[in-house]
Amino acid sequence: HRRVSQRGGLVLDAGRSYTQLVNVPAENDAAKAVNKLRVVPGQPEKSFLMDKLTGPGPDEGSLMPSGTDGLAASQIEVIRTWIQQGAKPE
Repeated sequence: HRRVSQRGGLVLDAGRSYTQLVNVPAENDAAKAVNKLRVVPGQPEKSFLMDKLTGPGPDEGSLMPSGTDGLAASQIEVIRTWIQQGAKPE
Protein backbone atom coordinates (compact mmCIF):
# COMPACT_ATOMS: atom_id res chain seq x y z
CA HIS A 1 0.00 0.00 0.00
CA ARG A 2 2.57 2.49 -1.14
CA ARG A 3 1.98 5.72 -3.02
CA VAL A 4 2.86 4.07 -6.35
CA SER A 5 0.59 1.01 -6.13
CA GLN A 6 -2.19 2.29 -3.84
CA ARG A 7 -3.69 -1.19 -3.53
CA GLY A 8 -7.30 -0.98 -2.44
CA GLY A 9 -7.11 2.79 -2.83
CA LEU A 10 -4.97 2.91 0.30
CA VAL A 11 -1.58 4.50 0.98
CA LEU A 12 0.02 3.55 4.28
CA ASP A 13 2.70 6.23 4.36
CA ALA A 14 3.45 8.06 7.60
CA GLY A 15 1.18 11.06 8.09
CA ARG A 16 -1.33 9.75 5.58
CA SER A 17 -2.47 6.31 6.71
CA TYR A 18 -4.66 7.32 9.66
CA THR A 19 -7.11 9.35 7.58
CA GLN A 20 -7.34 6.50 5.08
CA LEU A 21 -8.04 3.83 7.71
CA VAL A 22 -10.24 5.11 10.52
CA ASN A 23 -13.98 5.39 9.79
CA VAL A 24 -13.33 4.91 6.07
CA PRO A 25 -15.40 2.45 4.00
CA ALA A 26 -13.55 -0.63 2.75
CA GLU A 27 -12.84 -0.71 -0.99
CA ASN A 28 -13.34 -4.47 -1.35
CA ASP A 29 -16.66 -5.18 -3.11
CA ALA A 30 -17.79 -7.89 -0.64
CA ALA A 31 -16.93 -5.70 2.36
CA LYS A 32 -18.53 -2.67 0.75
CA ALA A 33 -21.75 -4.62 0.16
CA VAL A 34 -22.16 -5.03 3.93
CA ASN A 35 -20.94 -1.49 4.76
CA LYS A 36 -17.71 -2.52 6.48
CA LEU A 37 -15.32 0.21 7.53
CA ARG A 38 -11.56 -0.29 7.46
CA VAL A 39 -11.22 0.57 11.17
CA VAL A 40 -14.09 1.15 13.58
CA PRO A 41 -12.70 2.81 16.73
CA GLY A 42 -13.38 0.69 19.80
CA GLN A 43 -14.67 -2.22 17.72
CA PRO A 44 -11.98 -4.50 16.29
CA GLU A 45 -14.62 -7.18 15.58
CA LYS A 46 -16.31 -4.77 13.13
CA SER A 47 -13.07 -3.51 11.53
CA PHE A 48 -12.28 -4.86 8.08
CA LEU A 49 -8.58 -4.44 8.85
CA MET A 50 -8.87 -7.16 11.50
CA ASP A 51 -10.62 -9.43 9.00
CA LYS A 52 -7.77 -8.94 6.55
CA LEU A 53 -5.18 -9.69 9.25
CA THR A 54 -6.88 -12.74 10.74
CA GLY A 55 -8.66 -14.43 7.85
CA PRO A 56 -10.79 -12.60 5.31
CA GLY A 57 -14.14 -14.04 4.36
CA PRO A 58 -15.25 -15.22 0.93
CA ASP A 59 -14.52 -12.64 -1.77
CA GLU A 60 -12.73 -10.36 0.74
CA GLY A 61 -9.31 -10.91 -0.79
CA SER A 62 -6.23 -12.52 0.66
CA LEU A 63 -4.68 -12.49 4.10
CA MET A 64 -2.49 -9.46 4.80
CA PRO A 65 0.30 -8.70 4.45
CA SER A 66 -0.03 -10.03 0.93
CA GLY A 67 2.30 -12.85 0.00
CA THR A 68 2.95 -13.87 3.61
CA ASP A 69 1.51 -16.27 6.16
CA GLY A 70 0.25 -13.23 8.06
CA LEU A 71 1.50 -11.28 11.04
CA ALA A 72 2.59 -12.83 14.31
CA ALA A 73 -0.18 -13.12 16.91
CA SER A 74 1.61 -10.51 19.04
CA GLN A 75 1.57 -8.02 16.16
CA ILE A 76 -2.13 -8.60 15.52
CA GLU A 77 -2.82 -8.09 19.22
CA VAL A 78 -1.09 -4.68 19.13
CA ILE A 79 -3.41 -3.62 16.30
CA ARG A 80 -6.48 -5.10 18.02
CA THR A 81 -5.61 -3.24 21.24
CA TRP A 82 -5.10 0.04 19.35
CA ILE A 83 -8.56 -0.32 17.79
CA GLN A 84 -10.16 -1.35 21.13
CA GLN A 85 -8.68 1.74 22.76
CA GLY A 86 -10.31 4.02 20.20
CA ALA A 87 -7.86 3.93 17.27
CA LYS A 88 -6.38 7.28 18.24
CA PRO A 89 -3.74 8.87 16.01
CA GLU A 90 -0.22 8.29 17.21
